[in-house]
Amino acid sequence: YELIFRLGQKIERYFETKVEHFAPYLLKDGLVIRITKFRNNQEKSDKVREVSRYRNRYDKLEERQVYFTDGRVIEHFGKGREDKLAQIVTDTKYNDEQVKTYTFYHTYRQDGLFQREVTEWELKDKYLEREDNLCSLRVQFGVPDKKFGPAEDEENSRIPRKILKLVEEFKAPPDEEPSKNIAQRVYDMEEDSVKLTFHREKDRILSRTITFHKPQEGQKEIGMEDIVVYMVDPRQTPPSINYLRKLYKEQLRDHIAAVNRAKETETQVSQLIDRRLQEEANTHLSVGLFDTKRNQRVQSGRERQERERKEREKSEVDLELDFLAPFLAKYPKDLTYQQALQVREDCLMSIKAGMKEKELELSGNLDSLKKEMVTLTIRSADDPTLQEEVQSKKFFINVVETRVKRHLQYAADLVIKVEKKIRTDPRLG
Repeated sequence: YELIFRLGQKIERYFETKVEHFAPYLLKDGLVIRITKFRNNQEKSDKVREVSRYRNRYDKLEERQVYFTDGRVIEHFGKGREDKLAQIVTDTKYNDEQVKTYTFYHTYRQDGLFQREVTEWELKDKYLEREDNLCSLRVQFGVPDKKFGPAEDEENSRIPRKILKLVEEFKAPPDEEPSKNIAQRVYDMEEDSVKLTFHREKDRILSRTITFHKPQEGQKEIGMEDIVVYMVDPRQTPPSINYLRKLYKEQLRDHIAAVNRAKETETQVSQLIDRRLQEEANTHLSVGLFDTKRNQRVQSGRERQERERKEREKSEVDLELDFLAPFLAKYPKDLTYQQALQVREDCLMSIKAGMKEKELELSGNLDSLKKEMVTLTIRSADDPTLQEEVQSKKFFINVVETRVKRHLQYAADLVIKVEKKIRTDPRLG
């Protein structure tokens, strides 16, 4: 039944197409359907496209499309991954350069990341529904600086690439004037400059821009010679130097946050690539909770319960066999009829006395609780705050009464069981 097909697989052939069906859990990678499109209808023709669909994969991979002529691979993932990955599109160019585009379930991510495009020297992020209105981030990398010194561990040997340029784009807040908010911010590390482009005003073609260059050595603050301001309307009053200096300090502070965000993004990309390689090398399939045949946790749990049950039965049997041991130790191995009767009576009296002692202890606790209940009831008539304590005492009284009833039933059953066991014990003849 679980194999679905004969031997768990079936092949269907159509014009220039082959469809392979596999039963779930038959293959280690979870493959259930593979559709292959060929260039022509010959048996050994070149592959044009291949679609593979998976099920029950732990990494949530559901489908992989491979376009052999275009050098494109598309992977679709279901919801439930820790990194909220939804899709990976890998395009291989003619110069063997790869462009990877990652798509995420952005509503489940705290940073609102929707799409990430990664090339060898560039990284582009697109965001949605962020509180800071950031909608895109583009990072250009360069060759990392060489470090001289002793060799590091292989895990820590990855040198972060040098950041050459950072470009951030923001959407305009709906309730504010567009021309007062930044639309694009460019940090150029090679030229030590910051270029700000503001949102376009209504009925305007161009936008206001401000470019800051790093002050020369010896200057404590930036001067007008280091600032380039472009005003769309030349009749407008240019911003004052104090406003520009304050704005420049804000950009320097935001520059640190932008660089940290870019470094964190590069780390996330590296970790995601390593994770995907590990997932493809060691594919694991998820098993349902009620699939007792394949679920190792369920099997181990049942084996543990069965083992505990056998040990419990064994201990109960051992306990029953030891009822007579303390009383048989007083007499020689061969007992007379009178000695056997005495051993039986002593054993039953000891068990009944133990049960009676436990009953008296529980009854004493019950009586003390009832006396406290009466006292609290009298006090609660004058002090309403004691009502909660009265209810608590009632609860404990009900618990103890239930324990007394259960103990009486257990004691009666135990005496009958022990008496039956003693009468059939071969040691008493």
